[in-house]
Amino acid sequence: MAEEMQIEENLDRDFLLFMSLTKTYFPQIDDQRHKTLCTQWLSKLCGEKVEGISQKRNRNWFLSHLLMYMQERKVAGPFLKPPADGALPKATAVFGPPPAEESIIDDGENLIGENKSCVTITWPSIENFSNGYKFES
Repeated sequence: MAEEMQIEENLDRDFLLFMSLTKTYFPQIDDQRHKTLCTQWLSKLCGEKVEGISQKRNRNWFLSHLLMYMQERKVAGPFLKPPADGALPKATAVFGPPPAEESIIDDGENLIGENKSCVTITWPSIENFSNGYKFES
């Protein structure tokens, strides 16, 4: 049970980190339609009630894909339409299966991918995180 709670806390921290990154990329999107769609998707992902490891992973998977598109200053794939009402669909049905677990090694502090490079992750503190992300299109 304690291990599951730790996983959920890590997923919530990942979500907060991804959300903090959207503040960097959102203003760089030039296309007004794409900005509006990002706003709708970010609102959906922030407002979606998620409980448990499975739902939190699913939410984070959607946000990580949206963030990748935002870095390219556009939206694509499922984000070209406003999000549907109700729960998010299963990410595997939308994006396909996740990469093989062997492709990433996690030693607790660093992630080492197939290219053998390391990335050190610094998590934002929950106390310093703004609860009211507002994205204006």
